[in-house]
Amino acid sequence: MLFTAAAKRQPVLSSVEELEPSLFRRKMEAASMLPASPAAESPPARSAAVSWLPAPNVRQYLFNLAADVRRITEAEVRNAVVGVTPAEVERVARAVARLRGRYLAQVVDIGAAAQGPLTRGEIEQLRTARESYEEIEAGFTALKAAIEAGEVPMEGIRRD
Repeated sequence: MLFTAAAKRQPVLSSVEELEPSLFRRKMEAASMLPASPAAESPPARSAAVSWLPAPNVRQYLFNLAADVRRITEAEVRNAVVGVTPAEVERVARAVARLRGRYLAQVVDIGAAAQGPLTRGEIEQLRTARESYEEIEAGFTALKAAIEAGEVPMEGIRRD
């Protein structure tokens, strides 16, 4: 929870929020020229920690929530994925192509050999091949988007 401006309710703050106010809260303090929150100076008083802040509207809250989510996601991805090389990305691309080829080959084989209805085993093999291909393709798409967004650092590649 970023913050609540309801004077009658006491905010529920996590230990992280107690130590460091959210980016949104710091922006609101700077924009309104209000004094710094008690969290910036000392541990917050639970009774009136945020009651003096003006309440944002829904659009402002969601906009700032999206920015916080992007910031948190980028930090988590950078902690989890360290030093990706172009060769590793290319290996994933080859895996996508290989699974696509296997899936399409099974489709053609089933079409050529079909004398009647497909057996459950044939359908299950085809489904497994399709799901494998679609899953690795979705992962590769997510990897490319993360590289483009700058979430995944690429070794030997310059960011423009």
